[in-house]
Amino acid sequence: MRAIIMNTEPLGGITPIGFDPDIVSSGSTIIKTVFYVILIVAGLWALWNIIQGGFEIMGAGGDAQKVANGRNRITFALVGLLVVAASWALIGFAQEVLNVNFGIGQGVQF
Repeated sequence: MRAIIMNTEPLGGITPIGFDPDIVSSGSTIIKTVFYVILIVAGLWALWNIIQGGFEIMGAGGDAQKVANGRNRITFALVGLLVVAASWALIGFAQEVLNVNFGIGQGVQF
């Protein structure tokens, strides 16, 4: 009976489905998760734009303006991927310089 009274957890250790207090309390985990979500969204967005640019070029029918629009869409998508890759490397570099570990870009060695 004493063990039940001394239990400080209101539901006896029962937590909502999918709730992990360790994840919520860790700032570096939140930063890492947000960064990985941004990476996934940016990658999918770039893939979508590359596909759209390809369809614009294929459907141009000889119109130089449509071909240029498609080419620009593909170019901008690839530049966006380069920016995302550069941000990955920059965060890895900042982790090395500041001696912190967010768990991001650990494969990047400087």
